[in-house]
Amino acid sequence: MPVSDRRAFYAMYFDKGSVLKAQILARYFADHPQEFSSGRIVQVLPADWTGYEPAAALRQAMGRVKAHRVVDQVVAPGIPIPSEFWQQVLSQESVCAMILWAQNADLAGLAQLASDRSLPPIFVAQDPYSGKPPVSDRRLSDRLRFISTLDPATATAAAASWSAWMKAHRLAESEAMLQANTYFVMNLVDEAVRANAGDFTPEHLIERIEYSAGSVVSHPLLASLSLGMGQRFAVKGGYVLTPGDASGRASASSDLVIP
Repeated sequence: MPVSDRRAFYAMYFDKGSVLKAQILARYFADHPQEFSSGRIVQVLPADWTGYEPAAALRQAMGRVKAHRVVDQVVAPGIPIPSEFWQQVLSQESVCAMILWAQNADLAGLAQLASDRSLPPIFVAQDPYSGKPPVSDRRLSDRLRFISTLDPATATAAAASWSAWMKAHRLAESEAMLQANTYFVMNLVDEAVRANAGDFTPEHLIERIEYSAGSVVSHPLLASLSLGMGQRFAVKGGYVLTPGDASGRASASSDLVIP
């Protein structure tokens, strides 16, 4: 969860973390009113900042009129959630969507109910392209949705260049997100230093990075990445994905969603 302080001139981030995902999700709900206009939206969140921050961001993004439809269910961090918990949540009233803000979503108890009753769409914050894909249960495959800031169609020139560089240096793509981020940052700093042509002040370096991110230097995986004057979060949007085939590749169930 990065610090969103406008006075932090020298601090720049890829994105707002789980807060951005909450904003993406709120926009996705607004764009699909027929599916999510009736019933409650249940947020299952761990009792710490990793849950409280995105839960509050979703309510704020939905606005005062619609936020009353959001119900929070707080759980102990890192503790497996039994099926009885899910039964109680789903039996209270009509639920049109469920959101799991836990970093390692516990789906076992929920999957046990899949054969007995119809489940609403289940949105998981953990990204299937993060290098550590979330555990997926086949019983939930038609209900699961992932919130992702990565481009699901990664067949881009930047992705090809990154893969070629990795192969040339005999590096396995074991931590794809971390490796792609590092590759992007080093290329971005290299371009900024070269473009400054000897004028090596921190302010000029930052200004060149703002100009070059996403336009001159592209990220291999991230979608909608750009910076500008005063902007400190590069990624502006993301996708809602559904579980893919046996290879683990997810597919987009939405166009690029920009809050």
